[in-house]
Amino acid sequence: GERAADLVFSLLLLIRGFVAFRDGLGLLLVRFGGEQLRRRLLLDPARLHLPLGASFWLTLIGSFFNNFLPGGAGGDIVRMYYAMRGNEGRRTEIATIILLDRVFGTFGLLVLPLLLAPMFPELLQSVPVLRGMLWVGAAGAAAVLLGLLLCFTGRADNGSLGLRLFQRLSLG
Repeated sequence: GERAADLVFSLLLLIRGFVAFRDGLGLLLVRFGGEQLRRRLLLDPARLHLPLGASFWLTLIGSFFNNFLPGGAGGDIVRMYYAMRGNEGRRTEIATIILLDRVFGTFGLLVLPLLLAPMFPELLQSVPVLRGMLWVGAAGAAAVLLGLLLCFTGRADNGSLGLRLFQRLSLG
């Protein structure tokens, strides 16, 4: 009686744990697939073709070092190291693309809550702090977008506001 009920309960918990593990693993693979796609889309215009297997490996190794090295840049540094091997003449290009990948990832993290917020209107009404956090996220996303626009519009010449500001700052 009681032992059989405990056994059934344990089996149900085991199945529930397996389903959660399977779903989590599936989401992780979707995340890695998205990172690979984003990286390949950034590398292709520079004629730096990265095979799918190498891209997946680079994603895994970068994620490992992001989790186990102090600071958030450990995975990017390791990604740069491995991506630069065998590409001696294009190291600056590769480093720039990997840093740009990080900027796009940050932008995505800032925009995602803004895209999901309309699905939870009751929560937004009942938690004012959440609305404030969404405003901060929106401001951060706007700042990243503005920075990207300044970098890619060709307006960053000697007369640009940003360059004049940096020239006036006393850095030493």
